[in-house]
Amino acid sequence: MEQFSLWFNILSFTILFASLGLAYIRSIQSPAPWLVWYQLYMGGFLFWLLLATYTFFRIVYLQSPPVWLELGINWARIGMSYYLLLIVPEAFARLRGKRWPWWAHVSTFAALTLGIWFLLKQPSLFVSALVSGFYNLFFTGLSLWALQERSLPRFIRSFLILSSVYYLSFAVLNFFLAFYPLSILLSLSTLAIGVFCLSWGINDLFWFLRDWRTGSTPKDMEREANYKRWKISDREGEIIRCMEAGATNKEIADKLYVSLRTVETHLYNIYRKAGVKNRVELLHKLNKQGDI
Repeated sequence: MEQFSLWFNILSFTILFASLGLAYIRSIQSPAPWLVWYQLYMGGFLFWLLLATYTFFRIVYLQSPPVWLELGINWARIGMSYYLLLIVPEAFARLRGKRWPWWAHVSTFAALTLGIWFLLKQPSLFVSALVSGFYNLFFTGLSLWALQERSLPRFIRSFLILSSVYYLSFAVLNFFLAFYPLSILLSLSTLAIGVFCLSWGINDLFWFLRDWRTGSTPKDMEREANYKRWKISDREGEIIRCMEAGATNKEIADKLYVSLRTVETHLYNIYRKAGVKNRVELLHKLNKQGDI
């Protein structure tokens, strides 16, 4: 079991690290603030996977590890807890075009600090399960909240579904395993983190390769996301593409075999849905980087 967990987590780390590289490529092709936060989240979770894997194998193989190493790893785990609690809410809020308020950061930091203080004062698996349960249920709620945004790219939507399932399962797993030996708890929790990282990496790789095969660029995906958000119809999408090509209203009418009045009616509906006043504002909004 120990050997399997080791090689499985190495595979998970490799796949997720490759996905981090793809996320960086996406951010170069189509710069967007939420992609930066997504990369920060992915990088933090990669480090968390390393810490969890080391902790498990330290208990299994190292009977008396060096004190300095033990202290360093423990402080690193605490630091990564705060890091993820800072990055994840902000990353999910950016997916919805919002920012995580400062008072919410203060509240969650205070709750985590209180949990760590109790855990240091009275170490027990039950207290650890409570702290971890709060942590994971909070992230489950964040994932479900972010999923309510309709204009999310496909790879982000499937990632959020994976994320909500993982965090909820992990919260339940930790609670029940608090009553079992530490070795079983660490073995299953370490494997669960590896499964999540592997699923996350495969998800991103799958969508990246699919978009690459179909010729979809990040800009195309961003445009489609905006169309979904604004509830743009297929015909309205055709008119927008003609506008982007520089066609006048009369040229659009001739190309689509409709009357000039019909084009003007569609344009009025497009402007209203996009929240703009004219063609210039619409094109500027469509070309604005990081609109989602």
